[in-house]
Amino acid sequence: MTSRKSKKKMQTKKKSDEEVVFMNKNKIMDKPAYQAQFLLMEDKNYEKSLRNLFPKKPIWLQLIVVIICGFLFGWGIEKGKVFQPDVIMDQFILKRWLMVKMFFSAMATSFFWKTLLSLSPKTRGHVVLGRDYFFGEDNGLYATILGGLLLGSGMYLSGACPGTLFSQLGAGVNPWETLLGGLLASLVFGVFRHKWSKFINAKSWPKRKRSLDAILKKPFWVPSSIIIVLFIICLFLLEKFFPSKIELEAVVPEATIKSTGFLGFWQAQYWYPEIAGLFVGTVEVLYNIFLQDGMGSASSYTTVLAVPFGKIMRNTVNKLPGLKGFSGGWGAYQQVIYAVFAISFSYMSATASNTWVTSTPVNSGIRFLGGFLIIMGSRLGAGCTSGNGIAAFSSLSTRAIVFVPMIFAGALPTGLLLNYLIR
Repeated sequence: MTSRKSKKKMQTKKKSDEEVVFMNKNKIMDKPAYQAQFLLMEDKNYEKSLRNLFPKKPIWLQLIVVIICGFLFGWGIEKGKVFQPDVIMDQFILKRWLMVKMFFSAMATSFFWKTLLSLSPKTRGHVVLGRDYFFGEDNGLYATILGGLLLGSGMYLSGACPGTLFSQLGAGVNPWETLLGGLLASLVFGVFRHKWSKFINAKSWPKRKRSLDAILKKPFWVPSSIIIVLFIICLFLLEKFFPSKIELEAVVPEATIKSTGFLGFWQAQYWYPEIAGLFVGTVEVLYNIFLQDGMGSASSYTTVLAVPFGKIMRNTVNKLPGLKGFSGGWGAYQQVIYAVFAISFSYMSATASNTWVTSTPVNSGIRFLGGFLIIMGSRLGAGCTSGNGIAAFSSLSTRAIVFVPMIFAGALPTGLLLNYLIR
């Protein structure tokens, strides 16, 4: 008798779960992405059924995707030459436009794929779940503004950002002072994050105003399509007035390998930034679909510190929210694996084309300070140039839309001031 009741109860529960899944599938089909986003944040049953409909891929497949992403990022950044310190620094004093071109291309690529996925009910859930990663952070307006300013200033001082630092390590820049400064910032933020929480969470965006499409109450494809067109227009104008070929030839040595055919493409001394951006922008979409996560680089620095500290001082780390979440688990490890392969493929790219760094060196002390600022700014703003600038921005995150202009607002005066003082 008892077993019959248990069996009947299990059948009823299974039927109830199936009804919830069916109901939510219809919601996904009938509602635009931003409304599905609200349900995901506010309705636990909806979240459960949505994750059942779009489950995470097995770890082995996620690992393969992370390696592919490391290849796309490492090879793309090295070939686009955006890892070179002088290219980054010159961008912020408006002398060279390679970085912005690749940045716009990467964002347009990420927007394009997300827009395409959002149009079909069969794939819209990938966009909704991928965007949820960015809308869970409570970092508020003040921390976002300060974080962007610090990141921008640090990028000019170090000639690097958390992501391009990987390519610098692989392609011969040897930015060890920048890396050490970044690791110190990760440790400081991890230790004091809970003490700064009042400031970090101040003026946090309401959950229903964390994306541009939610504020506008329009389907994702409407604002994203407009932004894609604007990026394409900007790229056309930048290429017209600041030809990439001229800028690239100034930073790349004379060709020693002929670039012909399929093999020649991979051995080329450089790629136009628009081509390199296609590779980098695709990384974010792969992260969305296969990992239900967003691309980023800054958190890997925290993981590198938190994992060994977690083994040695587990109780201490568990009491520090800024380190605890990075001390173990696949979510933390995959970022480090991604970084290792980005470094490795940058090395392979530079070796294949025999293009080792030709950048102007930056003072060691300034590099250390810059490294500290780029990671501190990224942690305050809940993302770096990859995480906020490409991934969150192409998810129409309100925080990222505020954060990205602040990078330039911090870098431009820093660059102009230093150039004035040096003269």
